[in-house]
Amino acid sequence: MKRFAVLLALAALLAGCARIQPGGAELPTLTVMVLGGSSQDALARISDAVSEITRKKIGCTIQFEQSGRGEYEAALNEKALGDELPDVFAMPNQETLLQFVRNGKCRNLEAYLRGDSAWETLIDEENWKTAEIDGLRYAIPFNNDRTHCYGFLMRGDICKALGADVQQITDLNALHELLVQVKEAYPQLYPIVPQYNELTMSPAWDDMGDGLGVLVYRDGGVSDAIELSVATPEFYAWCSAMYQWNREGLVMPDASFNTEPRLALFASGQAFGAFCNLTAYSVGDHAFHLGEEIVAVRLSGYRDDCNESRQSFCVSQNSQYPELCMDFLKLLYQDEDVLNLCIYGQEGIDHTMSPEGVIQPAPEGEVAQYTIAGYCWPNRRNAAPMGGAQETGVDANEQELRSPAVGFAFDKTPVQSKMEVCLSIVERYRPGLLAGELSPDETIPIMLAQLKDAGIDDVIREKQRQYDAWRGEQLVE
Repeated sequence: MKRFAVLLALAALLAGCARIQPGGAELPTLTVMVLGGSSQDALARISDAVSEITRKKIGCTIQFEQSGRGEYEAALNEKALGDELPDVFAMPNQETLLQFVRNGKCRNLEAYLRGDSAWETLIDEENWKTAEIDGLRYAIPFNNDRTHCYGFLMRGDICKALGADVQQITDLNALHELLVQVKEAYPQLYPIVPQYNELTMSPAWDDMGDGLGVLVYRDGGVSDAIELSVATPEFYAWCSAMYQWNREGLVMPDASFNTEPRLALFASGQAFGAFCNLTAYSVGDHAFHLGEEIVAVRLSGYRDDCNESRQSFCVSQNSQYPELCMDFLKLLYQDEDVLNLCIYGQEGIDHTMSPEGVIQPAPEGEVAQYTIAGYCWPNRRNAAPMGGAQETGVDANEQELRSPAVGFAFDKTPVQSKMEVCLSIVERYRPGLLAGELSPDETIPIMLAQLKDAGIDDVIREKQRQYDAWRGEQLVE
């Protein structure tokens, strides 16, 4: 019996050794879910390329899953309900993180982070706030630049052909003049196209996660009182301007029913421009994907708030390999080769690299099936620079306004049923209002009346209560 036990122990030891052999079939596989729209073949190809590195460095293989930005959160929630969450998954915002933590879906990472100075060096305190719930860390922040501004992306070749001095376009009035010229000179183009089914509105507020109860930027500062976004004068002014522009034919017809991303509309040759929250990578990402010059104009000051970069990575509570998950995340954040593969794909297939180490579009004649979407990936300052990325006009070191709500997550549980009804009402009207398809004078009063009947006052009151309590705790700290 003793000899038999020794043989069993030896067999178990040998089996364990087999699991960590490079290229061995017994290596554990981590499933990693991120945002994106790549083909399955391209995603499998990148999974294999990353796995070549992870086999050697941390002893596992990687299998990526993707879901488009418009469907990602619904897909993630569906997996959570079915207890089918991948080992590692991108968390789209802090509100969803809060719900996942409350439902026991995310692993508490404190034990894995404690004493590991590498993470503290990688991520600053302000970014950590977006991954904390009740003072504990349940996620790894994306750690990308949060500074952003509002702007308009457009085709550089047409701007040049029209002799447009884009540096002089700093407000909607100046932009309107250019769009009228575009419509007259290029009638086959839509001067403005949506992002999915909405015209991205100027961020006149910190959306605080849900875009319903917001802190408004007004008089050079940030309000303390939470307001209903669609009841603000800023929302009315935007909708009125777009209603006029739509009547002038400057907006793509039926924009509120179009479910395509602006990148696809640019790529199809239908678009001249689109409104966008500009970050340090917006122009570069679009130019890289399209293979043509894209320029941007800035229409607001620099801001740091809840509108941008509250994404993070979580480890599933049910993952069998939590330590390996953390090893992979550290590799992703620190290893430039892994990060470049995830963001840009494979050299010679999805992109080329200049002698200076700058990423350039795919070789001529090649069609990259791996979708380049920088917002899907963390710590982009550690990746290779992208050609054109420096031309955004966005300076990550500039901040003219910083919202005090960074790090706040609204727990909608006390008013969940009312909030869901209110959000459905807003979604019924907002896309058409933002695109100028509905008269704001006629439609906004109807929407507000329905919201009041649905209990919006209780939702705003509860959010204000939670925010005041959270702010009090921040001030004490």
